[in-house]
Amino acid sequence: MKPVAPECMPGEQALAGFAEYEAALDTLIANGVCTLRIFDKVLGPGFNSRLRYDLLHRLLLAGRHHRVFIALHETANIARDCPRFGLE
Repeated sequence: MKPVAPECMPGEQALAGFAEYEAALDTLIANGVCTLRIFDKVLGPGFNSRLRYDLLHRLLLAGRHHRVFIALHETANIARDCPRFGLE
């Protein structure tokens, strides 16, 4: 994949806090086309919200080739903090 210069990325913005990060993530998921890749330290509590669940669910149901890939540094909190993922 070729790197894209920052000035060529419409909508790029600095995020000034966790609330802005969560809102931006919901916007990205809502506008996801086919494949969504998330890389983070841990899954935050926002991943257990009904809104986030509905956004991910809608993205995955929109097409049989739609995928969500999540890579995390720490996974210990998923079953406890994000039961909607059903990993227990």
